[in-house]
Amino acid sequence: MANLSFSQAKSKFELLLQSVKNEDKDEFLSFAFEALAQAGIYSLYNQGKNPKVKGDEDFDDDILNDPIVKLNTIAEHVKKILPLEAILPSEKFVVPQDSSKNSDCKPDITISVDEFLYDDEDIDDLVDQGKMSRFYCTKCKSKNIKPLIFISHSMSKDALYYIFNDRLPTIENKTVLDIGSRFGAVLYGAHVFTDAKSIIGVEMNEELCTLQNEVIQKYNMDDRIKVVHDKIQNVPDIVASADVVVINNSFEFYLTIEEQTQIWKYLNQHIKKGAFLVTNPPLNQTLEQVPTDIELQKWVKKFNLDDKPSDNDKDSDNWSDNDKFSDYEVYQVL
Repeated sequence: MANLSFSQAKSKFELLLQSVKNEDKDEFLSFAFEALAQAGIYSLYNQGKNPKVKGDEDFDDDILNDPIVKLNTIAEHVKKILPLEAILPSEKFVVPQDSSKNSDCKPDITISVDEFLYDDEDIDDLVDQGKMSRFYCTKCKSKNIKPLIFISHSMSKDALYYIFNDRLPTIENKTVLDIGSRFGAVLYGAHVFTDAKSIIGVEMNEELCTLQNEVIQKYNMDDRIKVVHDKIQNVPDIVASADVVVINNSFEFYLTIEEQTQIWKYLNQHIKKGAFLVTNPPLNQTLEQVPTDIELQKWVKKFNLDDKPSDNDKDSDNWSDNDKFSDYEVYQVL
């Protein structure tokens, strides 16, 4: 096969990309991006604060500059490693207590669907293929069916973009800490969407730490990302150094109420003043279920990037510019 010049290769690639069906374009780009990674050509990748999306005029021309493409490529890679529910046998889950918002997440009627790996279209495809169902029968052979409960233990790619681009201030030269990083979705999002100097994931499951480190090495993100295999209460220096702390459903499904109480007291003591705290669910919901005696109004204030007045007494259950992300809240430590 004849060697092509850059201009020839670029023309052929653009023609090939234009010939791919729209519904298959994301999968093709993920394949192409992973091929580049395997060839060691990630030096071509250039971070951006404003990822392009399908429909942009220069989407086809600048795919290597697109953080979403990189995240999609990582997601496709992780899908091949994890089971469909994206939970490892070594992970131990507990059912949230009866008074909790998630107390209805009983094992027999709940499906774990990781939002970083599977979007709504992916779920529709899995349902069509018979690999997943949206409903369960309350009485066999009857038409009395109810929807299954879907739960995710990771942020979606849209949520990562929303938090790092729309809700937080510029965090250049800052440190981001993800508590309970699992397979690293928040770490990868922070890497492609921000200029944070240091991005740290603390995860107590060794298998998940191994998976994160594999992805970090494969996609050349070890310049800023570090994974620590430990319990968060064993690394107070890391907690105290963080400028942004992300807690995405990290405790309720993994720890007893007693353990959650101790960790929240510990975080209240060690997260530094001025740091930003990103939580799902909002803190007022969480601390209602956990007897910590933490006075929320004296610990944090809700943070709005546009500096609009914020009232801690306001019910934050549905506070958001976008209802899709209403379970995420951003605070600043007082």
